[in-house]
Amino acid sequence: MNFFSASYNSNQDLLDHLKSRGFLESETVYQAMKLIPRGDFLPVELLDSAYQDSPLRCSRYGFNASAPHIYGKCLSELEIEQGNSVLDIGTGTGHFAALASYLCGSLGRVHGLDIKSEIVNFARSNTETFKSKSGLNINVEYFVRNCFLADPDDNVYDRIYVGAACPKDYVHQLLKALSPNGIMIVPAGEELLKYVKVDGKLKVQYLLGVRYSELELPHQHEIQISYIQHEREKSLKVLIPKNGIDQSFRLLINDQKFSDVQLYILGNKTPINVHSFIFYCRIPSFFKEFIEPQQINLSESPLVSILLPDFVTEKNLMMVLEYVYCAKLIDPTIFESNNSSPDQVNLELDNLHETLLYFKIDSLVEYFDNVSTILQNPQPFNLFQDCQSKHLQMLVQSFNKIPENIGTDYTFHFKGGDIDIISSETVPHLLEISDFYDDQFLKSHCESILAKSVEIDNVVCLYILSSRLNAKQLFRICKEFIIENYPKVSKTANFQDLDKELLCQLLQDSCSYFQLLFDRNDSKIKSVELNETHSQNL
Repeated sequence: MNFFSASYNSNQDLLDHLKSRGFLESETVYQAMKLIPRGDFLPVELLDSAYQDSPLRCSRYGFNASAPHIYGKCLSELEIEQGNSVLDIGTGTGHFAALASYLCGSLGRVHGLDIKSEIVNFARSNTETFKSKSGLNINVEYFVRNCFLADPDDNVYDRIYVGAACPKDYVHQLLKALSPNGIMIVPAGEELLKYVKVDGKLKVQYLLGVRYSELELPHQHEIQISYIQHEREKSLKVLIPKNGIDQSFRLLINDQKFSDVQLYILGNKTPINVHSFIFYCRIPSFFKEFIEPQQINLSESPLVSILLPDFVTEKNLMMVLEYVYCAKLIDPTIFESNNSSPDQVNLELDNLHETLLYFKIDSLVEYFDNVSTILQNPQPFNLFQDCQSKHLQMLVQSFNKIPENIGTDYTFHFKGGDIDIISSETVPHLLEISDFYDDQFLKSHCESILAKSVEIDNVVCLYILSSRLNAKQLFRICKEFIIENYPKVSKTANFQDLDKELLCQLLQDSCSYFQLLFDRNDSKIKSVELNETHSQNL
């Protein structure tokens, strides 16, 4: 009996035979295929052949379901791990995607892709039915899209399986979606190939000789246009940073541009630059004792200079600043990871303790005195004291008068990341403050609100504002809006007063955009003419 057309009475018999032939080298893949049988994902008319080790033609939907030994081999070679992200191209019945979901676990992510909505609906129905029947935690998201066209979400995956033959000169398109150190298995021609990204290099391994049905290839022009449109759509969205305000304020540590206080470590001529407003918000006792008295006596120079005691080392100071600016807890056990003697470790700990007392971070001293509390209960605690808006105004009055209520609002945002402070009335001022402090988290939220308000009468004002305050996402959206609505926007009074430099930039970007579209369209016309000439010759 030919192995590749062998038929078995049960899923267990099939798997045992595949294992004996070396197609199920991974025990986890064996268990997955045991728990998730092929028969639960086939149309009813094919159930009699469910455990036949050969491809099955799903005529109702117009595709082939791959032979079980192919799934066993490919899943083993993909080495799917817990938490991996997996893409199944040409998902068909949804069986492979369900197996991948089981292997990558609840922390993983699996996407199934096909070009026909009826196939995707069939796969989705199979998955949901099996999930309800088995009780297994199988989670797959299915999408209708040609794999060569731009992905709206720019997903990248740790593992990719391609369930149809791909021409070798198109494989590079699929590799764009593979993450560093990722693995992709794809039939290219009549060869099943394994691609692995390792240290920026691509390794290719031949696995089997195979025959798959072919992927549907869009025209190169269609691929190019999809990416142009995708980039354009991305440019019209405001992306919000995921890291929040702690990352924004980490950038302020030792930033000379915005600093009004300089801390000098004994023996170092180069100061560490910090900000009185942040110190007032987070360690007000230190501010009142060391910074405020100097500010009162300052005449011309806005800088406050403080010489730190000899027990304050640069290492300890930077840990304190990480805490002050980013609410990052200090773990005293870090001193035990070096090769220092116990006496040296104790000295460093004593210095850190004195440093915390000097900066009057009472809440952190309590945690520091009990190391186990820090490690066992690292929950956020109230780091910040009440702050008055006048200290914010004191810093920003040099470039603009900020209304007192706006300063108060920003204080709450600064202390807790509260974005509810943003409204149509406050957003212009908050955008200005976010640019002053380089607070990208707040800035992106302001841009998002302003982007929704763009219209013919205000777009030029917002274009100018976004240019002045380095609001690049809002600037891009305004630019695109002006280009699309130029006949109407150009007649507004604000457009007539547009700065010459901004106007030239707008015209240059417009020319570049339309030239790109013209080149793509010209390429399509030449391609059509070439095909027509070829047809006539035939």
